[in-house]
Parts: sequence; C-alpha cells; structure tokens
Amino acid sequence: VTETARDPGALDEAEQAEILDAILPSVLAETLSEDARDNPRVRHQIAKLKEVTRLILAEICREFSHTRFRPVYEELRIGDEPEAPKPVSFRTPDGRTLSLWGTIDRVDTYREGSDVYLRVVDYKTGQKDFNLKDLEKGADFQLLLYLNTLWLCDSPSFRKAIGVGEGGKVIPAGFLYFSSLTRSASVKGQENAAKNAEDILKDIFERNGMYLDDEVLKNALDTTPEKRYLPSDKDLYTMEELGRMMETVEASLTEIARDMTGGVIRPKSDFKNDHGNCAYCHFRAVCRLLPREESENN
Repeated sequence: VTETARDPGALDEAEQAEILDAILPSVLAETLSEDARDNPRVRHQIAKLKEVTRLILAEICREFSHTRFRPVYEELRIGDEPEAPKPVSFRTPDGRTLSLWGTIDRVDTYREGSDVYLRVVDYKTGQKDFNLKDLEKGADFQLLLYLNTLWLCDSPSFRKAIGVGEGGKVIPAGFLYFSSLTRSASVKGQENAAKNAEDILKDIFERNGMYLDDEVLKNALDTTPEKRYLPSDKDLYTMEELGRMMETVEASLTEIARDMTGGVIRPKSDFKNDHGNCAYCHFRAVCRLLPREESENN
C-alpha cells in the first residue's frame, strides 16, 4: 500500500463500483478464455460473482469507516528478500532449524504515540472457525505464526514502513479470518428491507479470530456506538496467553518436523467437516486410510 493509496473507509458506493469495474475484467481474462466468458451460463456465474464481490468490498470499506486501523500491506511476503520480514525459526530437539515462510493476505496497523498495533487478516472463501484446541493438534496456527513473525521482526525498514516511532514498539493486536461465504438473511416487508439493509449486510459476513485484551486497542478497533466489530470476551488474549499459545505452536511444529525428517508419513485424517485436511487432498484416491477409519471419523 503506497502513500497515494485511497482510504478504503472513505470510498463511497460509486468509487467502490469504479474499483471493481477496473479490476474484475483483468482477473477474468487471466482465469477464463474469451470463449468461456461468452458462454451464457458462465456469464450468469460471473454476474453472481460480481455481486458477491461488491457486497464484500462494501463490507470491508464499511468496517474501515468505523475503525482507526488502516491497511498497510496486501500479499505481504515473509521470506529472504531484503525488504521482507524474516521467517520465524525454531530449533528441533535433534539440532535442526525449522523456518516457516508464507504470504499474509492483509496487514493492518494503528499508531498510538510511537507504538504501532498490528493485525493480520486472512481472507477465506469458506467458513473458518479458530479454535485454541486445534493448536494442540498441530493445526490452525497459520495466522498466529504470521502475527508472531511480524511482532518480533527487528528489521529497521519494516518497522519504519509500518510507522513505529523512535523508542516505540510493535504490539500484537490480533489476527482475523474474514469469510466471503455469506450467510442467508431475510426480512419481512420492503420497507423494513430498505431500512435495515446496512445492518443485514453487516451480519451476513463472518469474522473469526482473537485480539489482545487492551483498552486502547478496543477503542481504536471499533468506533461504532454499538461496538459491532468488537470481539467477545472469549476471543481476547493477554500477552502471557499469547506466549503460551506460541509455546504450544512451537511444540506442535517441532513434533511435525521430527516426524517428517524421521520418515513418518502416515496420513493424518480430518473428517470433522467439509474443509478438513482430506477434503481437497490430491492423493485421496490412493490414500492408505482404511474405509473403517474414514467412517469412524465422520
């Protein structure tokens, strides 16, 4: 995000439509042939896609109009490039170094004095529910790792880019999944529909994650009178709890690394929902899991 980038919280409906109309054709051209785009059925699907995208864009802009956070990075790469944050690393019991790379969908910041509150956001096309218990199972630590990586990053160029002042520090504000899988909503009567349209649109999108239990953060996070975007108490953590979560993640990752380097490659099933580990696995057709194991996990 450059200094000339437009403030998403200040974009009106016409400006949002202008942005969408400018971006969508190039995206479609990269993913679909011209013949495919001329197919009536595909055109209908594209129209539906555009409408859902319009609603998503409107909701993102609406939230930014009610928060003091601002996006500073999109598709932020964690890696070895000079300007990129360095990957988080762990030492395994056998002396190996485990490093993790990745790309963060969005990074938001809020500056308070010389300090900067930092939030990482991940876009999901399906439902995503963060669960602390999954950390102990070696799952669901992607955004926690991203947040920890940026929090501990000591690169002067990165700290300057996100606005940390002299003597300031980076504060791990939280991590958030934003799902584009809209829920259904209904109202009775056209008058009520028009009156409550904005509230309805706010409620059909799901956000899930955790935030630091910090009063300055809460005040910056949501400026709506009803505090619509504030997390519930169960989704808050202290710095001590964040440290314990990272200890759990480190233990899980070192165990996974030990298994991988030790030749343990038995499939680890996950049939708890349609988005489990097995749902999109390319090797499911030749998987060594017995049918009995699959039925037991359903």
